[in-house]
Amino acid sequence: MSFPTVGVDAIFSGWEQTAIDIGDDGLFLEIAAKVQVQRHLEEECDRQEAFWQRRMSDLGELLQQTALPAPRINRVSPRNIFTGPRPSLLQAPIEFWPSITVRCGDLRPDRSDQKDQFDTFDCDFYVEVMCYGGPIDREHLHLQEGIDTEGNVNMQVHLLSGAVQMCIRRDPSLGGAILPIKYPPAIRPTFPTAVPGVDQERTGDYYLYQGRQHHYIITRNSY
Repeated sequence: MSFPTVGVDAIFSGWEQTAIDIGDDGLFLEIAAKVQVQRHLEEECDRQEAFWQRRMSDLGELLQQTALPAPRINRVSPRNIFTGPRPSLLQAPIEFWPSITVRCGDLRPDRSDQKDQFDTFDCDFYVEVMCYGGPIDREHLHLQEGIDTEGNVNMQVHLLSGAVQMCIRRDPSLGGAILPIKYPPAIRPTFPTAVPGVDQERTGDYYLYQGRQHHYIITRNSY
């Protein structure tokens, strides 16, 4: 499997990358990122699995173990790729997991380049990846089963996070929607959290949930 070529994928080739927007076009940025992630996520998950299968084989030899489990990423349903803040996901039924959320945050005046005719902003842009592991009986949460599940959900969130990062990296212009993103993201992981049940009743076995947040800076012009 070859490494993807970084360049413009021209999803939004009809848009002018340097166009001056009318106010805040954060919604358009969210939609452009959602389109790009959704188009490439399956291929990038396959790439992560193939890469880590080879790596696990090498690590097994180094650790003198017969075999380490080949990683398998739990796939994200297209309906679970969201735009905008979705705090309800933290209490949502398990059918909404794993999930990916793309959202615009704060906008700040760009200190390096301001013109007389328009304003230039730096936009905090977030891509959040959320995974789960389980089920686990409550009595086993702090025993080997729970500890192993923490390791599994950690692997899930790392690999899915890597796949999502490569979806953005394939075309930092988000399909021609923006000037290319200049810098890689700052990445902030969460700790796993144990929650019972698979629905809003929250009864039964426990599941472990964990996420990673990718923080990009996107520069945009606006009247």
